[in-house]
Amino acid sequence: MDDTRSTELALRVAETVRRACVRAAQEGYADAAMSGLCAEGAAEAAVDAVRRLDVDALARAAAAEEEDAPLAPLDDPLHFVRAVTEHVAEGLCVMDAHGRLTYMNPAAEEVLGWRREELLGRVLHDAVHYLRPDGSPYPLDECPLGSVLRGGPAIRELEDVWIRRSGEFFPVFCSCTPIRQAGRVQGAVLSLHDITARKHEEAERLRLLDAESEARAEAERANRTKADFLAVMSHELRTPLTAVMGYAELLLMGVPEPLSEGTRSHVDRIDQAARHLLALIEEILSFSRIEAGREEVRPTDADVAEVAREAAAFVQPLARRKGLALRVRVPDRPLCAVIDRGKLRQVLVNLLFNAIKFTARGEVALEVEPDGPAALMHVRDTGVGIAPGDLERIWEPFWQAQPANTREVGGTGLGLSISRRTVHLLGGDIAVASEPGRGSVFTVRLPLAAAG
Repeated sequence: MDDTRSTELALRVAETVRRACVRAAQEGYADAAMSGLCAEGAAEAAVDAVRRLDVDALARAAAAEEEDAPLAPLDDPLHFVRAVTEHVAEGLCVMDAHGRLTYMNPAAEEVLGWRREELLGRVLHDAVHYLRPDGSPYPLDECPLGSVLRGGPAIRELEDVWIRRSGEFFPVFCSCTPIRQAGRVQGAVLSLHDITARKHEEAERLRLLDAESEARAEAERANRTKADFLAVMSHELRTPLTAVMGYAELLLMGVPEPLSEGTRSHVDRIDQAARHLLALIEEILSFSRIEAGREEVRPTDADVAEVAREAAAFVQPLARRKGLALRVRVPDRPLCAVIDRGKLRQVLVNLLFNAIKFTARGEVALEVEPDGPAALMHVRDTGVGIAPGDLERIWEPFWQAQPANTREVGGTGLGLSISRRTVHLLGGDIAVASEPGRGSVFTVRLPLAAAG
């Protein structure tokens, strides 16, 4: 006999002995009361009746009877129903028409903390549902279960709060169906499921969602603050830089008097440095606008080929100073599109500046060609190239291949990040192909459309 069956046998024997003791006590009390003894004397008689029982003999007889009894087959309807209710995971309780418990399965015992014998014959509501969560009384006639017993409709998956034997409140899902015979409610079947773990999970999920929402809101506030700060600072810096460049231009034009070659060289360096600083400021400002979602696209009719020529002309002086050839190949016929002309020019200038910065010798090329309903713009160089492991990282803000303290070229590391995001705003895409030591090719693809 395995351990499980041994345990079940011991429990059945104990139940048999218990019933015998109860019966003996009841009979002893009744006989004493009928003979005229007082209540105290009748109680002592009931105790004596139990003492006279041969409990050991009863247990042995019950055990022998249980062992000899054949196992009830599962095709026996009554045994089948009992086996199902005893082993189902849901708590099950059966009440009579007055709400008194007549049956409770082991799952309900585990959930409620009561043993079946302790609640049999008691009104179930008075043991597990007698208080509201705020501690106020909860009468049976106000309870949904009481409504079922009074002929109301069945309850399906009602979320409620019950009370364990320990006095602890806990959340449940319960369903209650009336038992009707001859049109009258004779009782009800109640099923219950402890949802404490589910409630804890929901509370934790809500807490995490709240924390995530608060963190997102805080990040958005920080981004707005950063964007506002950068906008103010860029304005404050651009104003004096514009004045510096204006005066430098006047000096280079010979106003108020012509400059010597040495002085002209110094003023030219001042002008270049101011323009470089202004470009950096514009780059940071553009990035902050994109990060804050404030970058606006203003599409107009434009010729992509013409925009490419303008971008090449803008960077031509820089290429010349580095001794690089700047080759431009664009179609003779217009490539018409409805696009933000300024933003496209900014993307091409950024890509050309990057190509010139990272190319020590050779050439930089800008090529434009139609590709069905789109235009392709290639920026090629013969520079240092990009390692395969860095081809995705180059789009990250502030990232550069060389450490900040050793790199030979300037810049903020924002140009490619801004270019990619701007191209996406324009409805296009950008890709890169590169071989270390041999150069890189950046390709921008933008949709073309007939000018309106």
